[in-house]
Amino acid sequence: MSGNAYLHTIETAPGNTEPGARRHPRRHLQLEALGTLRSGAKTNVMVHNVSITGLLLQTNINLVTNETLTVELPETGAVEARVAWSSAPLFGCQFDRPISEATLSAMQLKGGPGLSETNALPTGLRQSSSATMGKQLEQLRKKRGMTLADVAGQLGVSKPTVWAWEKGKARPVESRLPDIAKALDISPQDLAAMAVPPAVNDLLESSKRKIADAFGTAPEKVRIMIEL
Repeated sequence: MSGNAYLHTIETAPGNTEPGARRHPRRHLQLEALGTLRSGAKTNVMVHNVSITGLLLQTNINLVTNETLTVELPETGAVEARVAWSSAPLFGCQFDRPISEATLSAMQLKGGPGLSETNALPTGLRQSSSATMGKQLEQLRKKRGMTLADVAGQLGVSKPTVWAWEKGKARPVESRLPDIAKALDISPQDLAAMAVPPAVNDLLESSKRKIADAFGTAPEKVRIMIEL
């Protein structure tokens, strides 16, 4: 699968395992959930997009086409999903029964915005922001001699999830940032700063200098607050 397929998966019609016409709008998010196989084996999954008929998930278990797993979703609880296609570690799944709009809203509220959602950054900066943060996370992990498994184990997530963060394919939800900072032995403030693209930092610094000049003070005394 190409890298673009990560964001542009095609949903399939019920009963059809081949990609077909997209039937329902998808919501992009980053929701961690628990998956259970028919065998009883459990695995952490990361849901990257979802519609009322199916979802795109990521897991370190190699699922096969037509395999069924149960995914715990907000509001609805356990929902069965069948694997329509696989390209490990990503899997396109269809629900046995469509889920409700209320469940979709609850998932997005809990999971936060996904890659295609606007985060109040200019379009050209959204992907670069994820990539910049991910590269720094990877460098920090390697500098501390940690493996993907080490970080995943401390955070209680799958290795593919950490890999997706580092490659800029996904971004950690805000509530997880303090734990990531602790695992990588940096301050939460330094970690948060990684999420800001260099172009935005340059704009902020330039604005601080102009404001400082206008008020006859030093740039380091200027604080800019941005509400998103």
